Amino acid sequence: MEKALQAYEDGMPAAQLCRKFGIARSTFYYWLSKTTATGSAQKDRMVALKAENTKLKIILAERVLEMIFEKASLSEDQEWRKELTRLLSVDDIDD
Repeated sequence: MEKALQAYEDGMPAAQLCRKFGIARSTFYYWLSKTTATGSAQKDRMVALKAENTKLKIILAERVLEMIFEKASLSEDQEWRKELTRLLSVDDIDD
C-alpha cells in the first residue's frame, strides 16, 4: 500500500500503478481516501514509529552485545573473546 501511494505521490498515473502493483482501481482509491483523510497525522505517526523502531533496534543490539561479552568474559577461552572483539570492531569502516 505504501509503495503504491508513494508512486502516486511521485506522479505515476493511477491506472499505471494499479497495473504495476496488481490492484483494482477501486482498492487504490479506497486507500487514497483513507490516507488523505488522516493525511499528515498518519505520516507523523509513521515517522514517530520508525524512529522508535530504530531506537529499539539499537537498544536490542547493545543488550545482545553486552550478553555476548558477559558470556565471553566467563569463558576460559580468551582467544574466542579476542576474535569476537576483532569481528565487531568498526575501525575499518570508512566515513
